[in-house]
Amino acid sequence: MKSAGAFSGKWQATRWPGAHRRSTSPGRTCEASEGAPPDVAGDTYCLGLLKHYHSLVPLGQEARKPVFFLRSADGAIGAHQRAVREAYGHFEALARRLLEVIEPADGT
Repeated sequence: MKSAGAFSGKWQATRWPGAHRRSTSPGRTCEASEGAPPDVAGDTYCLGLLKHYHSLVPLGQEARKPVFFLRSADGAIGAHQRAVREAYGHFEALARRLLEVIEPADGT
């Protein structure tokens, strides 16, 4: 039996979308090939694909703030600052996608 550590972020990105699709939409399959992330742009049910930000999450929990608002005073220094900026962009894109879905441009 594999330990919990054997399931990496890549497993999550490639297997979870397909498992979710099979459980919520019988008959539909995830278009991703084995070992590759799903095609987010071509999937109307997918709002986005986020990294797991495993190194930022503990910092955010300790600072009691979202990972995209971390500063050097919170321990986000060096490469972590680049990851914070990336996280901000990723979460902003997700928020914009959510707005597109819940507030269609045509007002319906």
